[in-house]
Amino acid sequence: MQDFKARRPRKRRGSGKRRGRGSPEPRGAFPAAQLAPLPNPAHRISSRLEGFAGLLVRLRAGRLLTARTAFALGTIWLLGGAVYTVGSVWNAPLSRLEITGHEALTKVQVAAAAGLYPGIPVGGLDPLATAERLMAHARVKQASVRRMIPGALAIDLRERRPAALAVLADGSTAMLDREGIVLEVGLSADQAAASGLPTVKTAAAPAMRGARMKGTALTEGLRLSERARRLAPDAGRLIVDATDAFSVRVHLPEQGRTVILPMESAEQTLETYFAIEPVLERSVPGFRTADLRAAQRKGVGWVALRR
Repeated sequence: MQDFKARRPRKRRGSGKRRGRGSPEPRGAFPAAQLAPLPNPAHRISSRLEGFAGLLVRLRAGRLLTARTAFALGTIWLLGGAVYTVGSVWNAPLSRLEITGHEALTKVQVAAAAGLYPGIPVGGLDPLATAERLMAHARVKQASVRRMIPGALAIDLRERRPAALAVLADGSTAMLDREGIVLEVGLSADQAAASGLPTVKTAAAPAMRGARMKGTALTEGLRLSERARRLAPDAGRLIVDATDAFSVRVHLPEQGRTVILPMESAEQTLETYFAIEPVLERSVPGFRTADLRAAQRKGVGWVALRR
């Protein structure tokens, strides 16, 4: 063991204490500074290791916090980019329009009827509302609209087919389909002749485009004109006069003939006429009028012919 000797402490300069004052230290006592324990090398190494371990823990915590922050920022960036990309693709301006099933209408007319124009955002379009706007057009019977991302729209149409021309009470000519829907109004004589459609003369009042014309005479005239085109496709243009409430007159301008039919059974009587027309031609060559109003009566089987 190390031997320590007791020494009298030296007086420090400026301490302010005088010799002989104060409580004297007992003989053989050691100063407080010299009673401190000696440094232990093992304890010093352990303390340093603990400090180093704490530093590592703090570094790891800082790195983990940095990694979490970076991951969160990256996730936010990716989600923001995805939302921006999807929004840009969804709201891309209209640059391509695919239309199928249109015959009488052009692409420009279809786009105008649907309320479409180049540059309109496709994502903001309602396909159902667009189809309803198309079906409001007189020519469109059925329409379906489908979005094609990005910037494209597909439209499938089913148009109404013209069935006949109707000469109305005021003398104007309108184009009708088989259901009586007015497709066109105010056709000229040249347009009516160029259409090649049968003409139905009625006493119906004028109607607007897209309206449905009703009436027994008009309905029967449309059905009769369609039936006549099927029975005699080579007969040429037909003119059906349904202004009389009891009879219907079918004019064949190319043949120069007129067939008079009863209103209540016009279709069946017209079938009878085309079936016996060759016989009638041999019996009375060059006849101009065939009256079949009595042909379908019970007990009557004659046809009146006039040259």
